Amino acid sequence: MEIQDGNILHLLPEFAAMVETALREANRECTGKFDNIGFKELKLFEGYRSQARQEALYDQGRTEAGNIVTNTPIPGYHGFGIAADCVWYDRLNIPHWDGDAGLWEIYFHCAALQGLDVGGRWHSFPDSPHVQANHLVIKDWRRKGHDYLKELGLSTPPL
Repeated sequence: MEIQDGNILHLLPEFAAMVETALREANRECTGKFDNIGFKELKLFEGYRSQARQEALYDQGRTEAGNIVTNTPIPGYHGFGIAADCVWYDRLNIPHWDGDAGLWEIYFHCAALQGLDVGGRWHSFPDSPHVQANHLVIKDWRRKGHDYLKELGLSTPPL
């Protein structure tokens, strides 16, 4: 399976700036508050996602070992560089997708302040690590992300 792409440069620059700001602010707010769980920092785990990577994730928990982590074989906004999954890392640099609800609420709040759509606040299939461009810009940013990723030599879904 392809490994996750945590390269911030593989996100549309406008979106990447929002994610970076949300993470910086969330980390500032979380520092010292979650020492009991070994919290070190929140950071980007995966942004851009190829079709092959998405299909492998979709197979997980269905035809391959593991838990179900996605409900679609199509990379969606990840494929255009306008979605990101951010997780918290402990002092041993191990990523975590679960944990203290208060930590996640800080992340959700900081992401929402940047104008991001926050997956952890979705009613159906909540996705705590996930953020994406909001509905006001998503159509325009989808095309911009497509063109940007093509310039980088990365594949994207059809428009």
